[in-house]
Amino acid sequence: ANATANANATTPFRLCRNSRGICGAGPAYCNALSTWTPFCHDCSVDSPNGCPTFGCDDCRADSQRCVGNRNGINPIDDAACDACAAGQTYWPCDVKGSEGCWCWDTALPRVEPSPPSGLPLAEDYAIHDADADAIGRGVCGRDDDQDVLFPPRAFELLAPRASPPFTYRGFCEAVDDYNSRHAEKAFLMGPRERRLDELAAFLGSASHDTDAFRTSREYLACGDRVERTLERRRELGGGGGGDDEIDDDEETEWYCMPCAPDHYDYTTQTCALSMLDNDQSYYGYCQPFTAPPDGCPCDYVKEVESSGPLEGRMRANDIFFGRGSIHLSHNFNYIRASTTMTGSEDTFCAHPELLATVESWAWGVGIYIWMEFMNKAEEGM
Repeated sequence: ANATANANATTPFRLCRNSRGICGAGPAYCNALSTWTPFCHDCSVDSPNGCPTFGCDDCRADSQRCVGNRNGINPIDDAACDACAAGQTYWPCDVKGSEGCWCWDTALPRVEPSPPSGLPLAEDYAIHDADADAIGRGVCGRDDDQDVLFPPRAFELLAPRASPPFTYRGFCEAVDDYNSRHAEKAFLMGPRERRLDELAAFLGSASHDTDAFRTSREYLACGDRVERTLERRRELGGGGGGDDEIDDDEETEWYCMPCAPDHYDYTTQTCALSMLDNDQSYYGYCQPFTAPPDGCPCDYVKEVESSGPLEGRMRANDIFFGRGSIHLSHNFNYIRASTTMTGSEDTFCAHPELLATVESWAWGVGIYIWMEFMNKAEEGM
């Protein structure tokens, strides 16, 4: 369905989801290939209360609820925050900053705020410009625009060997996607010099985790990998003539050979001895007794085949190893990122490989980690 027409007919929200699943405004996002979803919203426009911040002193009982921060280092249950709006002054209502409670506008999808820097939003940033055929507003732009914080040429110089999913466009889309739902906006808080410093620090961390933007998966868990194309057949349903139509579809799967450091060759990206050899189980990155909303369902895995081309290999989508521009790992972290970035627990729980293959999400998970856990300006870090 056409996203613009659908959105105008059914909702006041003005953002669209492009063909890669990323939210934004303007023709780059709202076109014949995009769709509409309630999760695509601009909190500064679509809520009369603006984007959420921490603290429940000004919660409006008619439309807001005081809830706990699920993304904090020590997550707080919503029930513990219920009394804060009524004036309770002890824990957790007395917790300041990002480890405390916050006001959720229940008319919008729930997205936890990111830790505040205490800095003002950059003056040249306009989050909503329906006529702008642009991405990465306030951060990305043209090489010939001297006001652009991070032009394409800068990325080319920074990462001359970058390979997909690490593209300039993917980075810019990820910036739009994150910033539309947060008051604390990535690379847009404070004066230009401070924004450049933050961007440089983020890109330095990302370059380290991705081997100069050459890999979106950690090497020891999935550096030695193979791709297989699976053919699937689907019945499309009766067409009135009694015969069902058949649709042949192809799906790509990646299979990884987990490796101990002593057996991995970083030059050839090959593993001499799989950790799954001799019917061993792979235990990494899974707390098997956790369940949603605390963690993605997972279990210990074994090799797909005991002999043949997939001997010693595991299905990549079964394991929550490090992926993305800043590596996200473990099943309990994947479910938080999935909810914050996509509005659904299932997205990355069912398909963790999306963070290694979809450009905007590979970049976006790094921005999510940076903004939620690494960039703690409010705490002097």
